Amino acid sequence: MNSAVKMIIIVLIVLLVLFIAAIILSARMNAVRKSFNYSERLLWRDRKHTFLGFPWSFTIYSMDEERLFLNTGIITQVENEIRLYRVLDVQFRQSIFEKILGLGSIALKTSDKSLGNFTITRVCHAKDVKELISKTVEQQRKLNRVSSREFMEYDEADDVTDINDDND
Repeated sequence: MNSAVKMIIIVLIVLLVLFIAAIILSARMNAVRKSFNYSERLLWRDRKHTFLGFPWSFTIYSMDEERLFLNTGIITQVENEIRLYRVLDVQFRQSIFEKILGLGSIALKTSDKSLGNFTITRVCHAKDVKELISKTVEQQRKLNRVSSREFMEYDEADDVTDINDDND
């Protein structure tokens, strides 16, 4: 056999081994996911929609009863998580383009130090998702005994009184 044919055979064998390894790894990962029952606990899951409203994005949003997840990336994957009781404000936004496509965005103001404020961008049924987030946030605040007083910011301007108002 000539050297070109040998190289082709070696490359095919390496590709076959990599393919078999990927199948085995995928099967193991599915078994791990099923053991955690992750998908059964989710209340909501959607992808960021891009060009013409198609979900061709590597940003995935999901939410269970306690946390909101933001997964991004294809090669390097990053998963951010926020506890729902840390959400301070939920705002629905919809541009004319998003309205035509049946999409919307949800802006979240949070007290989370690592993620901070962020926007769930261009998801389906955004108004319903906003309501789901709001209700679940309130449930988590009650369960964790978090009162609104813990989220208030102190402003020195609130302490200043105008003495001259009484003397007029």
